[in-house]
Amino acid sequence: GLYHGLRHCQNAELCPRRRHHGRRVYLLLCCLDIISFGLFWKLLIPVTVLIIGVNLILGGVDHKRSSSIRKTLKENGATPEIVFSAFNSNNTSFRGRIFEGAELTAVFGSIRYDLRDAPIDTDSVIDFTCVFGGIDIIVPEGVNVKVHSTSLFGGVSNKTLKNDSAPTLYISGLCLFGGVDIK
Repeated sequence: GLYHGLRHCQNAELCPRRRHHGRRVYLLLCCLDIISFGLFWKLLIPVTVLIIGVNLILGGVDHKRSSSIRKTLKENGATPEIVFSAFNSNNTSFRGRIFEGAELTAVFGSIRYDLRDAPIDTDSVIDFTCVFGGIDIIVPEGVNVKVHSTSLFGGVSNKTLKNDSAPTLYISGLCLFGGVDIK
């Protein structure tokens, strides 16, 4: 009976209350002692937290946009600068060099990444990983900055002004027990 009713109710126009079948099946399985009603309440919070966490890590329109820009830059031969700092500090500035993107990693260290003298004419991407450290990114005036980050006991601060008509610098990454300042 249950299988027959569900099979014939696949069309939403024929069965407008189709969305309630999941609840009905669950209650039926509980009444038949196939699954425990208490199991639902034990799993509700962990499953909800898991779904929210996966959405935070994988979601974001700007993150998808930065991925496509990163792919386009690599296809055009651009090589992002890689800066790694572990248990020390690293100061990088651009004077007369063209900025083609960057990958910044600070583990128990700090990075000061100064882009004020870098000509940024097209959309670019900076990826960062900050674990028990700090990263300062100083961007030139007139550049739009969009940030997508996953932070756990840390944070990202964007103090730049929004400028929709300028090229966009997509900054994305992971921050664990550390901080990233964008000025």
